[in-house]
Amino acid sequence: MEGSMRIAEHLAEDWMIWLVIAALAGLAWAKYSYQSYVSLLTSGLFNYRLMRQEIREVPVLSRRGLVAMIPFSLIFWTLLLYALLKWKSPELAANPGDLMLQIIIFFLGVYVLKFVVIQLLEGLLGKEFGLEEYLFNVFYFLEFVALVGFPFLLMFIYFPLDQLQWLAYIIFFLSVTSYVWRLIRGIQGALSYRAPLIYIILYLCTLEILPMLVLIRLAEYQIA
Repeated sequence: MEGSMRIAEHLAEDWMIWLVIAALAGLAWAKYSYQSYVSLLTSGLFNYRLMRQEIREVPVLSRRGLVAMIPFSLIFWTLLLYALLKWKSPELAANPGDLMLQIIIFFLGVYVLKFVVIQLLEGLLGKEFGLEEYLFNVFYFLEFVALVGFPFLLMFIYFPLDQLQWLAYIIFFLSVTSYVWRLIRGIQGALSYRAPLIYIILYLCTLEILPMLVLIRLAEYQIA
């Protein structure tokens, strides 16, 4: 497998083009049908007041633009994780279908769990404490990175192997920066709703830090 990747000199596989086409088609449809939300993905990043106004007007999953961007975001993150794993450990891609399925199940599992726990917390606490805003930010930043990072993903897949290191740094910086920004906004929102500090700490430990540590550990296990 490693020898064949050297011959190809890139990470691309024939089936990837269909996912790329599907992602671009989904993005085009979302931009055509929900232009205001797609515009919010960039304008809302630096305009927190605009973001909060949008969140209060429409519940998260009732916002059709956000839901319409989920398939595009899922394809981006799945392809990105697949490409990174293949780059670091080519033998993992010996069975692409199994690896892609594992990535999708893990990715969906983490974020479905986030959604369910947030809904349960709202019911148990009897107050929102900014959880609706936090849930919006979870989807928003996933979709923001997918939108901005998609050109870099295409370069990462199709560029020669010896040019991937700097692209990996760009994608890593974009992902980590947006993740930290999302945490800061979430904490800021929770404090503005006067959420007890213990609730904030428990949520961060169980649904932010723990899944990230599990993901890192799984990646290390797969690569090893």
